Amino acid sequence: CIFPEVSKTIQALENMGASVFIASGDSRKFIERLGNIVGVQNKCLMPEAHHKLKRDLILNLKQEGYTVVMVGDASNDILAMEESDLSVITLQNGNVSKKALETAQVKIENISEIVDIVKNYMNEKK
Repeated sequence: CIFPEVSKTIQALENMGASVFIASGDSRKFIERLGNIVGVQNKCLMPEAHHKLKRDLILNLKQEGYTVVMVGDASNDILAMEESDLSVITLQNGNVSKKALETAQVKIENISEIVDIVKNYMNEKK
């Protein structure tokens, strides 16, 4: 399910200078289609990503000097959440992992809330 505000949210994040990546356990075909719909370039897509690949993506981005905010909702997001600078769980789809809920530093009801969270987090880091 693609929530209607996802494309607008991604655009707002990119306008702030953020890079948006999608790491998902879903198939390459599905993730490339999703990326096309929501405006994320193929080079920023990681299909068929299990929990360790997601964690490695976070670690690599941090090693490159990025501040990483991880948004997830499932048990396969926990390792990545633990390694991110800020972990956020979205409760929007109503089906979240209890452990992911415990791991996340911030809980949001709607994905569009991430824009203000990132903005505030980056301002606090300055």
